[in-house]
Amino acid sequence: MPYLILGIVIHSTDCVQLPAMTFVTHLLNGENVRQESSTLLHNKKDILDSYGIEMFASELSTLPWGISNSFYMPYDTLTKKNGGDETTDAYSFRMGMASIGAGLVHNTMQAMHRNNFGLFDKVVRIFDGFGVGRPGTRFVGYWREPAKVLRGDGVYASVYTDGSKALAVVAHLAKPHVDQEVELSFDWKTLGIARPPARATDMMTADDPDFAWLARRKAEKGRDIAKSPIGLGDFGTKVVSFDGRTLRLRLPYHRFALVELK
Repeated sequence: MPYLILGIVIHSTDCVQLPAMTFVTHLLNGENVRQESSTLLHNKKDILDSYGIEMFASELSTLPWGISNSFYMPYDTLTKKNGGDETTDAYSFRMGMASIGAGLVHNTMQAMHRNNFGLFDKVVRIFDGFGVGRPGTRFVGYWREPAKVLRGDGVYASVYTDGSKALAVVAHLAKPHVDQEVELSFDWKTLGIARPPARATDMMTADDPDFAWLARRKAEKGRDIAKSPIGLGDFGTKVVSFDGRTLRLRLPYHRFALVELK
């Protein structure tokens, strides 16, 4: 018997009352942040220089209303008169690292359009490989302390777990531009993992043949897709050590890491 799957998407810019939208299946929200019309992103600033974690936890998150939300922040290259001196790829990578990490710790993925598609593609494939969204995999938000931050200011860690392994989302979401070495202590009981993992892998910087395929596909098209750049910059993250409980990680400011523990 054939089935029809119907999705109803609304695009909000802070002018609708979400609890009234009971018929909606997906929300695109956040286009109020624009380069030309707002100083929020001028002169080397990104969204985390202005927005605190409260904004991502409430307005830009899937969690409060139960509507699947992809917050929409179009990151076209900034003009020179507003302090822009980066290529499209470099600008969207820097902006995407700041905003995507703030969403992921709330179990919310940013909309891919007019963002860095290379980042989006990587995150989606890492999540798919781990099993995020499948039966048996659950999300444990930072407010439940699945990983306690022993060292690091403005750092938050949420974790996906399937009962045998974990995928930690670690992000710096505070305003200061300070690179740090972060220490996290995992609570395996809260995560439902009986046997502590033995290895930690920074998935965003791990070998990724599929990304090379994506780059070739873009080159084959023979044109620049300015609104869907894929070029990646220096992530700057590195797993320093992991002893089965405590993870030490280098984390630059306004960046995130996806660390698989298994």
